[in-house]
Amino acid sequence: MDKDGVPDLKDACPNTVVGSVVDAVGCNKNPAVSVCLQTVDGSFYPEQCQRATRLAVYFAFSSSEVSFSQWQSLADIKRFLSENNGKICLEGHTDAIGEVGFNQQLSVDRALSVEKILVEDYGFSPTRFSIVGHGSEQPIADNQVEAGRALNRRVEFLLETN
Repeated sequence: MDKDGVPDLKDACPNTVVGSVVDAVGCNKNPAVSVCLQTVDGSFYPEQCQRATRLAVYFAFSSSEVSFSQWQSLADIKRFLSENNGKICLEGHTDAIGEVGFNQQLSVDRALSVEKILVEDYGFSPTRFSIVGHGSEQPIADNQVEAGRALNRRVEFLLETN
C-alpha cells in the first residue's frame, strides 16, 4: 500500500511516506517528530511541548490482547523511553458495556499487556512502569455509538514526574 517494501499483511505502519527508511515491520526508523507526553500532573514533557502526542493502544471489545496494528504506538513509546528517563504510568480504560467489576479488571489487564510487550519485547525494566485501571470511568468519546466505544477501549501513557 505505502510502497515501503514491507508486505501489507506484515506492515505495522501502512501509511509511511514514500522514501522513508523503515524497520522490519514497516515503521519509520527516523521519524521527524519526537513524542511529547502528558505528565500525571497535567503538564507536558519535554517542556518545549505545547500538547501531548496522541498516543494510545486500542483494543477489541472485551479483549486485553494487543493487536499487531497497535505496534506503531508501542514503537513511539519505545523511542520516548529510549531517549528519556522516567517512569510511565500505563492507564487502562474500557467502554461502558458490561459489569463494572469486569471492566475494572479488564482495564488493568490491558495495561499489563502493554507493559509485558515493553518489558519482554523491548527490554525495558518493569520498574519503569506503573499500572492503573480506570474501567469505564474516564471515557474520551460517546459510549452510545460503536466508534466512541472503540476509542474508549485503550491504554494511555502518562509520564510520572516524581
